[in-house]
Amino acid sequence: MNFHERILILSDHCDSADQASSMWLRGLKEEYSGLIHCYSVVELVKQVMANPFDLIFIDIQKPSEYLVDVIKYIRKTTRLVIWSYIDDIKEPEVVMLLKAGADNCIKRSSSQEVILAQVEVFFRRKQLDRLSVEKNQLQLKSFLLCRDKRELYCHDNLVVTTGIEFELLNMLMSNNGEVVSREDIAKSIFKRNVLYCSQSINMHISNIRRKLRAINNNVVIKSVRGNGYIFVFDF
Repeated sequence: MNFHERILILSDHCDSADQASSMWLRGLKEEYSGLIHCYSVVELVKQVMANPFDLIFIDIQKPSEYLVDVIKYIRKTTRLVIWSYIDDIKEPEVVMLLKAGADNCIKRSSSQEVILAQVEVFFRRKQLDRLSVEKNQLQLKSFLLCRDKRELYCHDNLVVTTGIEFELLNMLMSNNGEVVSREDIAKSIFKRNVLYCSQSINMHISNIRRKLRAINNNVVIKSVRGNGYIFVFDF
């Protein structure tokens, strides 16, 4: 296996200095190609600011109070998922680390197989979340269409639309650069023959054009004579 997910390891010792850490680190390096190891919080923050990562592992052999300070400091600069590799400390200390910002605490007594399995589950769920977002969101240049929320954004600003306007935009933007026929619009959105909703289609398309022009002059819904409409960026 050779995943492209990127993992950042923060530790205060060399691989050879701790046999348990060395084993699971070697396992991670074998499974995940995008792994970077650093040895100071300053170096970690620089890496986070300069490169995209999916997961941060904190493998520091210090008291839990020190780990809390480290986690809080890292949390100020990143929203990344943070896992702490800890000794078999008591539950109140684990709770303290989680409340400080750690997303998971893995005990040093855990086997290499368990740790690698947990990492694999994390990335599997992340992939499912990514697919869900891709399914429910459509990004076209400055426009973001959120299908699950039924909202349209332009430069992160909400564009207020009616229910039918949103359905029309979803249909046109999903077929960006391609003609969508009036017959398909009538059938899919109005559930009627185009002869009985032609004026409604005209009215809603006109309203959408007006709203889009007010926020972005480069986007155009062009009429294709005798056929339908096409969503394009006119530049």
